[in-house]
Amino acid sequence: MRDYPEYRLQNDPVAAQFIQLAMADPDDPDTQEELTKYICLQELAFLVSGDEFWGNYPALGSLTHPSDFLRVGQMPTGDAIGLVISQLPGNLGVLGPTRSGKTTLLEYLFMANPHLLQTACIIAFVKKPELRHLVVTPQIGNRVLVFRRNDLAISWLQKASEQVPDGAWNNEVVRLTAQCYGRFSAQRLLGEIVSDLMENHPEGFYPTLRQVAEVLDAFKPRWGSREAGYKESMSYVLHDLLNCTGSMWDYSSSNLLEVLTSSPGLVIIELEDLPQEHFTFIVTYVARWIYFRRLYGGRAIR
Repeated sequence: MRDYPEYRLQNDPVAAQFIQLAMADPDDPDTQEELTKYICLQELAFLVSGDEFWGNYPALGSLTHPSDFLRVGQMPTGDAIGLVISQLPGNLGVLGPTRSGKTTLLEYLFMANPHLLQTACIIAFVKKPELRHLVVTPQIGNRVLVFRRNDLAISWLQKASEQVPDGAWNNEVVRLTAQCYGRFSAQRLLGEIVSDLMENHPEGFYPTLRQVAEVLDAFKPRWGSREAGYKESMSYVLHDLLNCTGSMWDYSSSNLLEVLTSSPGLVIIELEDLPQEHFTFIVTYVARWIYFRRLYGGRAIR
């Protein structure tokens, strides 16, 4: 029962009965034979299903759903599978290999439940233009916006709200930039440059990512120090990000993210020509921006 969860014996009353009989009388050949047959049937059901998660589904009828449960499908057991609207501010992952139905699931979610876009703000970062047709869908089209890479305007160091301390957001931006690109050792050097630039910035205006890269390029490390390697690796990352994203980060002030997260609806951001590491960085940046806005009491719809 423990070593072979894919046979689903844990919550199976028939299997439990056979196992109890076998434990009570281990020498009973009839019980052993029946138990073996039953386990073989369960194994066959698993193999025929082709579902590697076969053993992870909860027992039929064991789940209770809250009032804001949104059904999107059915598990092989017959129980419903879906989302709890009040839990959407947490992280939700739709995972699967290529052509496994992830996009179709999202389309169904929006089309079958148009009221979802009246209560929640959903930002979908996509690498293929597979969702843009939702803009012309009568039921939800007025709640859908599509942005291309050149439409985005983000101020890299601008904090999520006035309540967010400057130091907290500066440290967060430096940390996530270094970690998304695996430049952990260069984090301190980048942090010092950002701190120096932020000391005298005008109220309401922030150093752009391109300006940070220029200051980093002008930095003169001590001869023979490790800082030369840190500078080179971080400089390459920042310039490559700027080259691949165009003018996205060339803004000293921007309210784009504030506007996008202040009202319900579906925002589709197409980044189809970006390398994966830059795609991951942008998604992580926006997620952390929203988190800091909520953390410090700023307005952001769920």
